Amino acid sequence: MINRTLQLLSALLVYALFLPLSSHAQLDTVHFIPPVGHCHSSPNQGALYISTPSINPVNYSIRDGAGNLLQAGTVPNAAAAIYRLNGNNPDFFVPTGLLDSVLSDKGFIIQADEPIYANLRYQVVGNNQSLSITAKGTKAFGTSFRVAHVRSLPDNISYATMTVMGTENNTNVVVDLTGTGITLFGPNAPDANANVLAFNLNRGETYTFAANALANGTPPMDSILGRLITSNRPVVTVMGNWLASWASGNWDVGFDQPVAENLLGTQYVLLQGAGSNDKEKAIVIGNQNNTEIFLNGSAIPFATLDAGEFAEIPGSFYNADSVMFIQTSQPAYVWQVMFGRNSWANWGLNFLPPVSCLTERFVDFIPNLNLVDTISYTGNINLITYGGSTVTFNGGPVPVAPVNVPGSSFQAYRVHGLTGNIRVQSSSIAVVGMYGYRGPSSYGGYFSGFDSIPEIVAPITGGNCPDTLFVDNTFDSYQWMVNGVVDPAATDTFFALNGATGAFNVIVSKGVCEDTSGTFTINCILPVALAYWEGECSPVREVKWGTWQEENADWFVVEGTENGAEWTEWGRVKATGNSALLREYRLSLPAEAHVHSNFRLRQIDVDGQQHVSAVLRMDCGAERWVEVVPHPAQGDVRVQFSGLSGVVAVRVFGVDGREIHHGAVDGATGEFRMELPRGLYVLQLQDQQGVLRRQLVVQ
Repeated sequence: MINRTLQLLSALLVYALFLPLSSHAQLDTVHFIPPVGHCHSSPNQGALYISTPSINPVNYSIRDGAGNLLQAGTVPNAAAAIYRLNGNNPDFFVPTGLLDSVLSDKGFIIQADEPIYANLRYQVVGNNQSLSITAKGTKAFGTSFRVAHVRSLPDNISYATMTVMGTENNTNVVVDLTGTGITLFGPNAPDANANVLAFNLNRGETYTFAANALANGTPPMDSILGRLITSNRPVVTVMGNWLASWASGNWDVGFDQPVAENLLGTQYVLLQGAGSNDKEKAIVIGNQNNTEIFLNGSAIPFATLDAGEFAEIPGSFYNADSVMFIQTSQPAYVWQVMFGRNSWANWGLNFLPPVSCLTERFVDFIPNLNLVDTISYTGNINLITYGGSTVTFNGGPVPVAPVNVPGSSFQAYRVHGLTGNIRVQSSSIAVVGMYGYRGPSSYGGYFSGFDSIPEIVAPITGGNCPDTLFVDNTFDSYQWMVNGVVDPAATDTFFALNGATGAFNVIVSKGVCEDTSGTFTINCILPVALAYWEGECSPVREVKWGTWQEENADWFVVEGTENGAEWTEWGRVKATGNSALLREYRLSLPAEAHVHSNFRLRQIDVDGQQHVSAVLRMDCGAERWVEVVPHPAQGDVRVQFSGLSGVVAVRVFGVDGREIHHGAVDGATGEFRMELPRGLYVLQLQDQQGVLRRQLVVQ
């Protein structure tokens, strides 16, 4: 069958069909921010900041997990949109009495027409603690995560707490605490002998659990670091501490949102905050066995971890320029404990982005750097780039000189005492973090990074298997490999399969940097072979499909979407089960399904395995649509559209988010042509009624 790799990448391709740009980690059109458990002290005031690099105002909405609209509007590039969260906000905080329960109306779901940043900051009553969470967009969607928090003195007001939030309905989640001896906190907590937490989440639902440092003591609290959270469908998480302390009477809070495990890296640059070496540290969590950790270019491992094990790296490994370079032999989680001031009460917990040549070149922009709502802090920026890069800071030179990162070709900047909006542009990469402090309170987080390794996609234009593999066209060179062997003739952005199966990779380069994609495996023996998958608008709106072959098939599920991120089930049809003859099926769509024009077929085997078809687009009546004929195109791209009027703005984006083409056509024409080189793009048409987008492949 087409294995899980192909299924996951097909799902990512569906996202690409509906997003205007490829997601740049924190810059995305969909963000989920789960709530946090607050087990002691009272929140005071905070704000959710929305910003965008788009030159045109962007429509956005903020909803709670149940879908209730909290705020909607437009955000320009000149200033942030702000949603204020004063007091004990019921959407963001989970009180003790609701821990260890499935909740339907917590957290935030932020959506926008164009990519946006979403950053939440909060301060606790008395100006004693604060936190910052920068949402990671769809890069935070994953099915496997490792628990992270800071180790604390065993006192009765320090807690490690984590939240899981569903992005799709009927998501089964398992938190494996086997062998930890942990006692969870709250009236609904399972007993101390519970080794596994198992719960089911629908889209927007959340589950928060916590452990108290005094109740568990140091060894058990440490034992949940690195424990595995898994799910059968993508979820997002936040994790950290609602209060923790290394010195009696000094507490702070710290949370962040990690990304999916396939986005972990092997190179990390840490810039020390204002804390002394005995305070600041890094936490490395292994995700694969035999993961070696190397520091500052040393060839001698600092430690070797198996999956789920962790190591703390003390601040003494920061060099004289307050920089540390961590390399791991396998992709690993790296968290930084960073201090805004040299006080035990001023720490924060940041999930670090790996650095590579694939990291984006800009951050545009970090809004109101020095503010938590209306409360003023001292703002600071950390910036990592390649040595020799040209960097602009709010349109001018960086006001400080860079320092070298030991054992690497990277350089770093630390800029202090900043206020207002911050925009950074680099000729290579720009990994940008921010932090602020005020008295005993501090916050921080990263606004860039987490870009994935080169991603192979495979449009399925007919049948069940792709005929061509593609990678984005933003690199300088390409070299494809088949089953680990270089194909010297395959040096383009695409690879024609011509019926080939096996394991495929592509090596890409950008300047002096080189990286290799993940393995894309194809074995086109399916339990169900689709003969066709199509839709009809008249006399009733329905979808129909046929199969040439079925093996242990159980059900067909028809799902619809309008944005690629949210899929709704519209009906199920029982499969024949086992057959070598043509079997035909159809499903009449209910009236309420008119909100969707994009459908997919989910086939479920008797053993529970699932396979998802290519997306079917149905354009009925006078609906608005855009198509490319033929598709994939061959250089001369012919675009047909309907339902648009007046002047129609035409924009084409590469998968890296850069604009490739910008023009305009008369909406009355219904058709136009343009020339594009080989590559994978997103085509966008916009009139006064709104925006239409579709994926575009040029061979």
